[in-house]
Amino acid sequence: MRSSLRRRSRSAILATAALGLTGCTVGAGAPPLATGTNLPVVQSLHDALPQAIKDAGVLRFAGDSHPPYRTVAADGTVTGIDADFQAAIGQVLGVRTQTVVVAGLPAALQGMLSGRYDAFNGPVKATAERERQFDTITWMTTRTAYLFPVESTAGITRTEDLCGKRVAVVAASVVEDQLNKLSRFCTENKRPATQTIGVDDTDATLLATRSGRADAAGMTEAAAIDVTQRQGGTKYVTQTEAQGATKDNLALYVPKASKLGPVLQAVSEELFRDGTYVNIMSRWGPQPGFGTGAGLRRGHARLMRSTVQKGHPMGKPFLKPALVAVATALVAVTAAVVPVPSEVDAAAPAAPPAPPAPPASTVFHPVVREAAAKTGQYAAEYTVYRPADLDAVHGRLPVVVFGNGACRHISNDELLTLETLLAAHGFVVVAVGGFDEPALTENGSPQPKVITDAITWAERENDRRGSALRNKLDPRRIGVAGHSCGGLEALVAGADPRVKSVLSLDSGFFADGTLGYGRENLRNLHTPVLFADGGPNDVAYDNSGENYDLVTVPAVRATNAAAGHTGFVYGQRDGNPDPSVREEAVRVLVAWFDFTLNGNRTARGYFLGTGCGLCATPGWTVTSKNF
Repeated sequence: MRSSLRRRSRSAILATAALGLTGCTVGAGAPPLATGTNLPVVQSLHDALPQAIKDAGVLRFAGDSHPPYRTVAADGTVTGIDADFQAAIGQVLGVRTQTVVVAGLPAALQGMLSGRYDAFNGPVKATAERERQFDTITWMTTRTAYLFPVESTAGITRTEDLCGKRVAVVAASVVEDQLNKLSRFCTENKRPATQTIGVDDTDATLLATRSGRADAAGMTEAAAIDVTQRQGGTKYVTQTEAQGATKDNLALYVPKASKLGPVLQAVSEELFRDGTYVNIMSRWGPQPGFGTGAGLRRGHARLMRSTVQKGHPMGKPFLKPALVAVATALVAVTAAVVPVPSEVDAAAPAAPPAPPAPPASTVFHPVVREAAAKTGQYAAEYTVYRPADLDAVHGRLPVVVFGNGACRHISNDELLTLETLLAAHGFVVVAVGGFDEPALTENGSPQPKVITDAITWAERENDRRGSALRNKLDPRRIGVAGHSCGGLEALVAGADPRVKSVLSLDSGFFADGTLGYGRENLRNLHTPVLFADGGPNDVAYDNSGENYDLVTVPAVRATNAAAGHTGFVYGQRDGNPDPSVREEAVRVLVAWFDFTLNGNRTARGYFLGTGCGLCATPGWTVTSKNF
């Protein structure tokens, strides 16, 4: 295949309220990555740099304030995905990197053309007009979301409710383009057009909404997720294809005349191959649509192809990601899913067949997040997270059904990051909750039928003519999992004979049967079960430990004392933001189901034995029994 550098621009990403600094130089070059990784210099790539950059010893990036990509602190420090990504680029090239904070996209583009900056990490949508002057390197795709305050009186519960409403968007961004398409959808359906309020950056869209100048703020879904999780007090709706939404490739921009584009594409491909991109994206939470291939587009000459799937995915080796989260994440590292192993035995999970399958932790796929096809009456609606290219998958895939904290049965946004990354490692995740439902403050009661109905749905989809999942799922390898109240649902559903593995995340039955289900249900388990909790500050800590003590099936208890009740979900350590806690939780999820559903020996060693991998991870305490 012909190597292509696909330049795609990417729109503004989300923003928490940040600073509108202009022309302020921040950050040093090639610092250690936040993940603690130090990458070796690739001399051939350093030698290929334009002479002016080699002489200066610094690569200058323009950047506006767009969390989680770029968050500018009061002292001018820039953190986020871009800071880590640019540090990695600098390490590989053997130069310093420098970020100059600018006021929006026009300032970044003009600054590059005038020679003040060497590149802009975007993410920005590539257009034919811009590609006459810039090379663009695709590194993610986007869906568009519209954020609004929880206390809003504008009557927004569905995306179509935005018809006639005032929506703030970054001017000239992909989101503005998507809003125009939504407006056409409105008028074609005899509803009033949306009213566009163009502003400089994502922070300004949020300020417009908070001040009442706008009813909603348009942004990428990644941005909406970040604002919702970090700040709270907001909800969002996503634009569907029926409402004019299209998938847009988002890119890093480099002036064509600088000849820097091919060098940055080669560096990006290297970061995809060695897993650095995946680590960075995972650290900050899978962003729906983060990519897996680097495409550099020079005018009309493709140097490396990057593909994008429906939902949130993207394509080939350029930067290897993780969501969606929104995801949705696209990272295709090896594009090989674990072959179908023999059925797992309840007392001792079977070893994988020969030749041994690679651990799921080494497999990473682009991911699609999509609504579950409605083919019957079920206890809830469901959202599916799956590898984007099912035809490239070898063998049938295991299925994991996931229940939500607070027994939420309408929305599944809380677990989007964990579910996206689990799917990226070769699992089909069926999540309780509708695809287009906004994040709701919903507190339900346990209904284990939402878990068992999801299993039934997956079985029917595997057999249904016309289903994208037809003959792609392995009904012999089904796991159930849940967070908090959703963990109770998973533990009860674990009695279903179709279930081969159970994971209880920050959960466990109460001694007095609170919430309607008592510890007598533990006697019904017939498969391996993992109890993972966040230590004494986790409200489920005692229940988790006492449930582990009572079960008679093979069981593991894994505790991270700093995570508390929500650290695994939101990336928190001792109540403070720390994405590494969520990274560790993802490794636990992937390894557990790889061990118990795929029978992988490497994954087994992550939990069992004196030298188990999780046992050696700082902050974790691991016990096991009955294996």
